[in-house]
Amino acid sequence: GFSQGAMLTWTLALHHDEVGLAMPIAGWVPPEARPPDPHTPETWAMHGDADPIVRIEPTRAWVERLREGGNAVVLEEFPGAAHTVTPAMNALFETWLERAAFDRAPKLVSGLGASGVDEGARVAPFAMAPSIDPDAEAVPDERPHPEDLPIERAMDAAEARDAEAPPAAPPGAPASERASEGNGSGPRSAEAPPR
Repeated sequence: GFSQGAMLTWTLALHHDEVGLAMPIAGWVPPEARPPDPHTPETWAMHGDADPIVRIEPTRAWVERLREGGNAVVLEEFPGAAHTVTPAMNALFETWLERAAFDRAPKLVSGLGASGVDEGARVAPFAMAPSIDPDAEAVPDERPHPEDLPIERAMDAAEARDAEAPPAAPPGAPASERASEGNGSGPRSAEAPPR
């Protein structure tokens, strides 16, 4: 998970023994969610050292506390990276994800594709939802809910709802309209963490 998702990743790993590996990006565990004697599964974390939103210092302190308790935690710091997932961070995450998948499912025959930064990848810009007037009168949706219909009609109703929804972002938006992808600075190591 990234940011709040990273905080959730750390917290779930602390409180649920069935989690086998955690990969948080740009996050840490708020003090009120920390057990007194924290034990985590193997954890591979990354964080930009110029993050102004979720500062890296609490992440460093948290990782040090976990390591002192005998937990296997790797922290890759990305020099100059702000609160974002840079292309280099994404490439390392994909490497880690494939390593985790192959370690846990050795008969897996296909991965995520070519490793590394996806050159020329196009990402549609984030589209804001139309503004909502909180004082406007609510208009009830008269269409039947798919759960209230026989399965065949429910599927047709769900497809009709999907067809009516406006696209989240214009397809094929040029790279100049994309949100910032960070500075692209790389990690200290492009390899998966040691086991």
